[in-house]
Amino acid sequence: MTELVVCAANDKGIKHAQLLAMRQEFSRVIVVLPAGDDAAVSAAISSVIGTSQCVMIKADLAAPLTLLTAELARRISTNELEVALSLYSGPGKLHMAVLGALLSSGIGVRLVAATPGGMEELIRRR
Repeated sequence: MTELVVCAANDKGIKHAQLLAMRQEFSRVIVVLPAGDDAAVSAAISSVIGTSQCVMIKADLAAPLTLLTAELARRISTNELEVALSLYSGPGKLHMAVLGALLSSGIGVRLVAATPGGMEELIRRR
């Protein structure tokens, strides 16, 4: 079963992650958010994605991009050959680091988005 990796830096991102988790079953949801977000954001993410195993990774955006990418590559560990990825919300630096971490690890990536018609795959990279 596929895992979902999602950047969620605000309420819109959390809601988008919820829609994705409701439209397809994932073995695990990995939420990457900027460090410094308060406990209320973490609690909201956990309650929104309650049906899936949810892992939160807080990223230090003050770190240089190369170090941030390496750290995320270490922390986003999976046994899957491919993950679904949503970059719906969050700063560009976070998106670059998450995408770089996944691609450098050799994991296949399906870029996905929640749409009114369901979950759409925008592109697949193996």
